[in-house]
Amino acid sequence: MNCTIGASVYIFQDECPLPTISHNNNFHDSIQASTSQWLTGLGSVTLISLLSILGAVLLPFLQKLPYVFEHTMLFLVSMSVSALSGAAVLVLAPEGLGLQSCINLHWKNVTVCLGIFTFYVIQRILTAVFKIGSTLPAHAHGTEVEKNIEVSGSFLQQVKTMKSVAWLVLIGDAFHNFLDGVALGTTFVSIGVKEGWTITIAIFAEEFPHELGDFAILMNSGLTLRNAIICNLVSASIAVVGFFFGALLGEEFFGTYIFSWMAGVFLFISLGSMLPEVEATIVKIQKTYKETFKPAFISILGLATGYAIVFSCLFVF
Repeated sequence: MNCTIGASVYIFQDECPLPTISHNNNFHDSIQASTSQWLTGLGSVTLISLLSILGAVLLPFLQKLPYVFEHTMLFLVSMSVSALSGAAVLVLAPEGLGLQSCINLHWKNVTVCLGIFTFYVIQRILTAVFKIGSTLPAHAHGTEVEKNIEVSGSFLQQVKTMKSVAWLVLIGDAFHNFLDGVALGTTFVSIGVKEGWTITIAIFAEEFPHELGDFAILMNSGLTLRNAIICNLVSASIAVVGFFFGALLGEEFFGTYIFSWMAGVFLFISLGSMLPEVEATIVKIQKTYKETFKPAFISILGLATGYAIVFSCLFVF
């Protein structure tokens, strides 16, 4: 196919007309989706919700080893950046644009991820060698639990008296979890199980370090570990509501625009929110442990791991 613009002629070797959307387009079709899609999707959203308990179990042990804990969190947050952005570029955006059937589209989109990765590596090298950006303020991920906090009273009393920052965390997480559920429900039921698991892994990578930080904030705000678990479970359960909304009504209300919108959400969270957190964590580790290259290497390894996981889900399995 030739395309003339001005005096230039562009030749497109891989024609890619917008395909007819073959997946579910209305409420009735969503109800008729295969049992495996529904059960697998419900299983995935339940798994994501149970991360709130996993964070509570691991946080006390990890914080006894602050050096290991800081470096582990750096790896996990870096991995979540690439997992979320990779899912947005490789799954959600093509589906929203109606280009999922294009020849070699996935491989072309991999170059987008490669662009993010290579420029991050260049930035880290320049930062390590020339100390560029070394004055960035360190940002606490909410992972340091204050000591000697007296916690007493019933569950309702503790919830009523906990700090406002904890309320902001719970409300923000509830909305975030709802969006995660919408992404999972729409993807599993409207696209397929393989793509659904890709989104699940991306959300899992993002939620795990997130939940660790949330538990630290809740406990710093005056809750016992048990009550912090209850609050986090209630917030996490909103993902199930989002799943049913996405599965039954996502495309009914928004059409394929829902996928493009979720791609934007994932890109904003990963590149606009979590990547600066990676930068700040590196600065914090460098100042605390007098390390220059090790935290940069760990973040690069985490970024590569996230993209490799998303890539494997789409191309290997």
